[in-house]
This record gives sequence, structure tokens and C-alpha cells, in this order.
Amino acid sequence: MMQYTSDTNNNLTIDFGLIPMHSIGNMVWIDANNNGLVDAGEMGIPGVEVVLHIVTQSGCVAVDTQITDGAGKYLFDTLIAGDYIVEITAYNFAMSLPLEKYASSTGGGSDLTTKTGSPYEDKNVPNDPDDDTDNDDNGIRGGNTNFASSVTSDTISLNGNEPTTEIDGSTGLTDTTYDMSGARNINSNLTVDFGFVPLHSIGNQIFVDANNNGKMDLGESAIPGVKVILHYVDTTGGMSVCVTIDSVITDSDGKYVFDSLIAGQYLVEIPASNFAPGKPLENYNSSTGGGATNTTSGPNEVPGMPIDADTPADSVDHGVFVSSGPFAGGVISDTLHLGEDEPINEPFDTTAPDMNSNLHMDFGFFELHSLGNLVWEDANNNGLYDGGETPLAGVIVELHYYNPATMDCELIGYDTTDVNGLYLFDTLLAGKYILALSASNFVSGGAYGGYISSTGGLSDLTTKIGSAYDDPAGLTNDPDAVPSDLDDNGITNKYTVGPLTGLIATDTIDLGNGEPLNEDPYNDNTTSDINNNLTVDFGLLPMHSIGNLVWIDANNNGLVDGGEMGIPGVEVVLHIVTQSGCVAVDTQITDGSGKYLFDTLIAGDYIIEITANNFAMGEPLEKYASSTGGGSDLTTKTGSPYEDKNVPNDPDNDTDNDDNGIRGGNTNFASSVTSDTISLNGNEPIAEIDGSTGSTDTTYDMSGARNINSNLTVDFGFVPLHSIGNQLFVDANNNGKMDIGESAIPGVKVILHYVDTTGGMSVCVTIDSVTPTRMENMYLIV
Repeated sequence: MMQYTSDTNNNLTIDFGLIPMHSIGNMVWIDANNNGLVDAGEMGIPGVEVVLHIVTQSGCVAVDTQITDGAGKYLFDTLIAGDYIVEITAYNFAMSLPLEKYASSTGGGSDLTTKTGSPYEDKNVPNDPDDDTDNDDNGIRGGNTNFASSVTSDTISLNGNEPTTEIDGSTGLTDTTYDMSGARNINSNLTVDFGFVPLHSIGNQIFVDANNNGKMDLGESAIPGVKVILHYVDTTGGMSVCVTIDSVITDSDGKYVFDSLIAGQYLVEIPASNFAPGKPLENYNSSTGGGATNTTSGPNEVPGMPIDADTPADSVDHGVFVSSGPFAGGVISDTLHLGEDEPINEPFDTTAPDMNSNLHMDFGFFELHSLGNLVWEDANNNGLYDGGETPLAGVIVELHYYNPATMDCELIGYDTTDVNGLYLFDTLLAGKYILALSASNFVSGGAYGGYISSTGGLSDLTTKIGSAYDDPAGLTNDPDAVPSDLDDNGITNKYTVGPLTGLIATDTIDLGNGEPLNEDPYNDNTTSDINNNLTVDFGLLPMHSIGNLVWIDANNNGLVDGGEMGIPGVEVVLHIVTQSGCVAVDTQITDGSGKYLFDTLIAGDYIIEITANNFAMGEPLEKYASSTGGGSDLTTKTGSPYEDKNVPNDPDNDTDNDDNGIRGGNTNFASSVTSDTISLNGNEPIAEIDGSTGSTDTTYDMSGARNINSNLTVDFGFVPLHSIGNQLFVDANNNGKMDIGESAIPGVKVILHYVDTTGGMSVCVTIDSVTPTRMENMYLIV
């Protein structure tokens, strides 16, 4: 039977309120590839401070704080149903704390900087933590104005309808095993994960590699204002694809840095736009590491093989110029594999941890200089390029570098003049250089055999010392001291030792940043005008020569006959004919064969003189007369073949072995024997024969002049004088002798006859009735 107690005796107020427990978790992890998803093998981040806030009508109230465990897991349990926000506090990003130099995942892969529109870091479209998607990033840094520097989730509603199949993406295990709070699975949301990307960075400096050794040396300067582009090398599709990540401009120290990077493969580009006019790298070239002697290739400039970007090498050039493809005209690095084992203790601070930062990606550039310019035929030998003078094509020019370390000259390049006579050496460092014309230009049979360097002495090609343009000891044509354009800078035999010995070469040229401006002709479109010296010109001209023989014309036929001998020791003077008169150029003495040669001459008009001194007592031509060509007749000049002043024998008729001299034929040389004017014009005879020996006469001219520039037909014949006499007298006693006291007979006409036997019989030829001169032969006096 039921017993009832009086109401005053019972207490029915002892009630028990129960609520279902709820919980929120789960993981803070390293999102290495920034895809916003927990991938297999990605690790949790321990020690991270996580704060839970409940959302009330009056605002957010902190409920609890947890620290992630060794697996990066966190859990807020014993919660009521309601709206919550999970905060990864700003404190975690401070120095030495777990998230120092980490960034919140964006889901943008290699792009950590773009937030708006990214899958996981767009403040305007935050990832919904209530969508029950597990293993994705639910945090946005600065996404909630109440937690400006923190990473926060969007609002999470715990309402008894939570996901029940959470999986740990990094291990593949069921995630609910982590929640031991006792909360029912349906009341536990273990999908609120936070991904963080470890920050990496790449830098460092763009510098002037003045000596092109591929390293930044003490005193070498930085280059500010250079645009640098970073590319991410995406290999996910099975092939390498470059994706442009970011671009920066080097600062006043030439430094650049790309931070907020994920681990991966990168390529640094110095784009072609930097080399355009007015840009920082105009007139610069990528360092080759080859010094001054190899500016187009070298250890730092092997095409397709840049310096290994993963080998720690600070202040070393890592760039290679690219001529084609997507980076054409620019300079790129090798592919850099950016990870967590980068060089440490670099001086340039970044947002990335030292071990995540590669600040060794330096790029060296050297300033371009050039040398030129013109090789021409200096027809008048004034050392200046005059209007109408001919540029010389095909001349081989040598470039020598003066190495200050060894104090030696090194041959570093060749160029050949073009159809305009122009040559150019570009891609040069600042430094000391010497230009020379290769010896091969001037060998016999070579393109310019028989050419020599201008002296500036007009008709005088032989005087070097003191000459305006070919004095080995002079500085008048120093291309630095007097950087005049269109003057000759070549000097013959300036150098007597080393590779420049015997060459036509310049003085040392100090190439720098203050070179002459507005040179004409301008021959360089690659280098700034102030960095090029286009005044280094070479004047050349073809040597000409005149010869040949002074001989005994025994039969006075005016021709060199077999067996007739030369006359040694004869003084011969060469005169050039100018507008103001004749100017003596040179003097020669005939050799033992009677030969003479005037070489090293310019083209022009000349007269050869057998000086009057030769006819003085004791001199070679004492008692000789100039050939007339009249045979036995030496007295008749007018009308004779070779001694008629009115009709002189033309020395330009290219006839060899005939007499070209007339005594007193030129009023300027009254007592001398002179030729008529000889024009040396590059069209001289080429088949001269020595009439006395029958040998080729050109073998005598060893000057180097081309055959076509050498006239060896200017010969001078001389006849030895003989006489017959003496006296007519009265032979009173008819004893056939003139005795003492016998008298002379004046006024008797005496006739001389020459007995000519050349026709096989004796023929008398009347020679004279006044002057008793004859040739050595048979005479009859009647």
C-alpha cells in the first residue's frame, strides 16, 4: 500500500539539470605547399596558443585557452551549445614563438601574397567552419576586427548536428579518437583546423663587377633601381612551368628580397627591360667571371648552366644571359630549391627564418666599353682622313689588354674592317688596351702587302723620330692625350718586346667613363657614347719605289746592252714635285752594280737627279757625258733620242733599260743630269729586266712595295769621254818630227771620221770638224 506523506513533510525541489557536452578542435599544422589542406606527411605545430571565444549578444567572451600538443592538436571540451570563434593569438607570431615567420594558409599554392579571392584567406568570403569539411584551413589573419593581428575562424555553431566522421589528414586515423571528453560525436566538431605556411625568402644584391671576376670585391658598388622578378617553378603537372610570383626593385644598396614564399623551386630573373635606354643596366653586361680577357663567356656565363643556386656562395654572380625563349634579353639564375636547409648567418634580415632564407642570389654586371674605329688609305700621308680618301676593308685589327697584375699585354681579340673600313671591339671592361694591325695584313701577297703607317710627313715616309704620327717615342698621336677623331694613331715599331714587336700599334689607351663624344663615323650602337672611344684610327698608305741603274753606255746608243757595266758610287737625289716646287726627299748612292733604289715613297710626281757633284774631279762621273743615243755622235743634242731638252725621254713610258737623263734639262738643276717627271700612281711596270744581265729587275727591290707600285725603269746612261789631237806644224827639214824652232800652222781645218764596222765592212762617218773628240776605235784624219 502506498503511504503518503504530508506535504509539509516532503521536499520535492531536489532537481538535476543535465546538458549535453559539446567540444571543438582540432589541429594547427604546417601547410608546406599552401594548398589549404592537410596532406599526408604534413606535421602539426606544437606549443601554439589557441583561445576559444563564445559569441554573445554583447560581444565575444574568452572561454578557455589551450596549447597545442606535440601533434599540433587542441581541444575545447565541456562546452554548451552556442556560437564560438577560435583564435590563434597574435602572441604566437612573436620572436621565438611557434608561429614566428609563419603565414596563414591562403590555398594559393606558391602565391602567399594574394588574399582577396584566395580559397582560404579572403576576409570577404571566409571559409565556413560549419561546413563540416575536415582537414582544410579555417583561419584568416586579421579577418575579425576584434582580433586584428590574430588568426581567427569564422563563427562556429555547436548545435548537436556536428560531423561524425572526422579523419586526421596527416595520418589517416579517425579524428574522434582524440576527443576523450565524453561528448557525443554528434556534439563534437573536430574539423576546425588552422594551416600555416613556413615563410621562405630569396635575395640578395645586384652589383657592379668592375673586374668581371664574378665576385663582389671590396670597393665594387651596388646597382639600385633594378627590377627583379621571381618565378615559381611548378612541377606538379609532370613538367616544369614557370609562374611569375612577384617583382621588386633593388634598394639604394642594390639589395632585393622576396619573402612570404613557400618551400619549392624558384628562378630569379633580371628582365630585359633593365637594359633599355635610361634604365639601370643600360650599357651593362652579365658577369662572365672571365676578367678582362674573356667578357663574352667564362665560368659564370656558361649558356644554360648558371652557377648552382643551391650551393652556398655569397657575393658571387649567379646570372646567365638568355638570348631566346620567354626570358630573351634578360639574365636568369639556376633553379633554386628553397627548403629548410638554406645558408645561415646572412646579414640581410627577412621575415623568413634564417634556415629558410637564401640570401646568396647575387647578380654581377660589368659596364660595357668599346674601341674603334677607322682604317683608311692616307694617300697624301698627312696623317688625317681627308675627303675622298679610301677606307680599307679587310684589315685585321688586334686587341691587346694590358694586365696590371702581370704587367704584360695579352692578345684578347681580333676584328676585320668592313667595307667602310670600320672595326669595333665591344663588350670591354674599363682598363688599359693597345690596338695593333696584324702582321698578316702586310705579308707579301697579303691584302695590304706593301702598305705602311702614315707618318704625317707628307712626302717623307722615312723619318719617324719627330714625325707627327709615326714617332715611336712621341706622344703626339696618343689616343688618350689627344683624342682627336680621324687622325692616325698607329705607330710602327713602338714596341720592341712581346707580342706587339714590329707591329703598327697604338699607344696605351686608358678606357673608362670619360671617352670622347659624337665621334664620326659613329660605329657602335651597343655602348653609351661616353663609354666608347671611336677615335682610334689607322692611316695606311701603299709604299712606292723608284730605281734603277746608272750604267756605262759604251756605244752611246742609250740602251743597256749585254755586258755593259753599272757605275758604283754615283750620288742620286730624289725630288718630289709639289705645287710650290721641287723638294728633295732622299739621297742614295749606287751600289757595286750601279743600282739605286728610293723606296718608302708615297704616290706622287718625282724627278731624279744625278747631281753635278758626280762630275767633279775624282768623282765617279768625271769625264763622262750623258748618253745621247747618237752612237759616235756625242755633240748633237737637239733631235737626239735621249738628250733633247725639248723632247725628253718619258720615264713614265715604262720602257726599261733606256736612258732617262738629260744634262741641264731642268733649269732648277742646271749642271745635273735629271729625269723628266715620273708619276707614281699605282700603275707601274711589272716586268722590268736588267738589260746587262737579263735577270728580273724586281728582285732588286726588297722594300716590300708591290710590283705595281714600283718603277724600276728609270735608268741613266753615261759615255766615257775620249779625245784625239794634237798639232799641225811646219816640218822644215822633213824629218817627221817637230824640232825646236819649227813653227805651228794655224787655221787648218781638221775633220774627224768615225770608222763604223758594225755592218761587216769599214764605213767612214764624218764626226766633227771642230772638236777633236772620238770614241775608242779606228779613226782617219784627212
